[in-house]
Amino acid sequence: PNKPNIDLSGIRDITVRAGEDFSIDVPFTGFPQPTATWYWEDQEIHVPADDRIHEQLTEDYCAIIFKNSKRTDSGQYKLRLQNASGFDTMKCNVRVLDRPAPPENL
Repeated sequence: PNKPNIDLSGIRDITVRAGEDFSIDVPFTGFPQPTATWYWEDQEIHVPADDRIHEQLTEDYCAIIFKNSKRTDSGQYKLRLQNASGFDTMKCNVRVLDRPAPPENL
């Protein structure tokens, strides 16, 4: 067995426009297959609670996919992969650009 080891070479911060889809794709090595926990601004993301968010986990690849992104999806995302031998983490910043809200108090 070996602890998860995330390949950071392809990890980039992401900028999309509101309404577009985006995904954070993370290749890794590790055996046995680790469990994946995603965080947004240090809060665990409950993927089943939001039907816009989907998660994929294979033997060597983990991804989180957001459909129809919103400005409120902006922030720092963190992935923690863990198995019996240890864990590894990565962080990625996401910016969702939207038209600015109309000015108030004119």
